[in-house]
Amino acid sequence: EVLLWVSSVVLLLAVFEIGYAYRQYWKEIGKSWVLPPTPYRVTGILGHANALMAFLNLSAPIALIFFFESKKPIQKALLLVWGVLYVFVLPFTSSRGGWLGAVTWMLILGLGLFTRRYPWKVVLDFIRQKRKWIIPFVILGIGIVLLLGYLFVIKFAGYRLSNANPFSGRSEMWESGLRVWQSSPWLGVGPGRFPMEILKAVDNIPPKYWPSHAHNLFINVLAEFGIMGLLVILTLIITVVLNAKRIHSRISDQRYSLFIAIVASMIGLLVQMIVDDFMVWM
Repeated sequence: EVLLWVSSVVLLLAVFEIGYAYRQYWKEIGKSWVLPPTPYRVTGILGHANALMAFLNLSAPIALIFFFESKKPIQKALLLVWGVLYVFVLPFTSSRGGWLGAVTWMLILGLGLFTRRYPWKVVLDFIRQKRKWIIPFVILGIGIVLLLGYLFVIKFAGYRLSNANPFSGRSEMWESGLRVWQSSPWLGVGPGRFPMEILKAVDNIPPKYWPSHAHNLFINVLAEFGIMGLLVILTLIITVVLNAKRIHSRISDQRYSLFIAIVASMIGLLVQMIVDDFMVWM
C-alpha cells in the first residue's frame, strides 16, 4: 500500500508536468489546438522517462490486483483513478524499454492468473480439440496487436532527442559497452567509469551521443565490474527465482493473486533492464 501511495504522487506530478508543458507550448504559439511535432516526453521526479516507467510498472500489477479484490468503494475508486493516470502517462514517457516492461508484466500476470484457474493440461486439450479455429484466431490476434503496437511506437517514440527515430536502437551502445568490458574482462573498469571509458571505444570524440551507461544492465555490469560482477547479478536473480518457486508451491489461493502480481512486476523490470540500466540512479 505504501508503494501505491508513493507511486500515486509520482503519477500526479507526471500528469501536472505534461499539462504544464503543453500549456507553455500553446502559450508560445498562440494556438491551443495545434499539437507539437512530437509528443512531449515526461521525465517525472525521478529525472528520466525510463526510470519513471520502471517505477510505475513495479506498482501497476499490484494496483490492478488491489482494484479487483478491494471491497471498499473509495479504495476501488482511487485505484481506478490510478489506473487511468497510468494509461495516460504511459505514452508520454516515450520509453520503449518501459513499454516492453509493461507488456511483459501484463502477459505474466494474465498467464499466471489464467493457469491458476485453468491448468495447462486442460488448456492444451482444449486447443487440440478446437485447433482448426483457435490457431487462425490467435494468428490474427497477434497480427492486430503487432500492427497496433507498431503504430503506437511510431506515434509516441519519435521524440526530439532520438532525432525523431522511434527505432533508434541500443546496438551501438551495447557494442561499445562490450569493447569497454574487453579492456578489463574479470574485474571491469570500475564503478561509474563507463561514461569515461566509452570514449576509448567509440570512433568519434566526442561521440554523437555520450551515454552514461550501456542501456543494458548485464553489459553495464560486465563493463564496470567484469565477469565477477556479472556472476553476482546472476546469483541474485537465481536466488530470487528459487525463492519465488518455493513460495509458489505453498502459497494459498487467497494470496496467490498478489504473489503473481509481485512476480510479474519483477519480471517486467528485469525485461526492461535488457534495454535500460538504472545503476546510475543508485
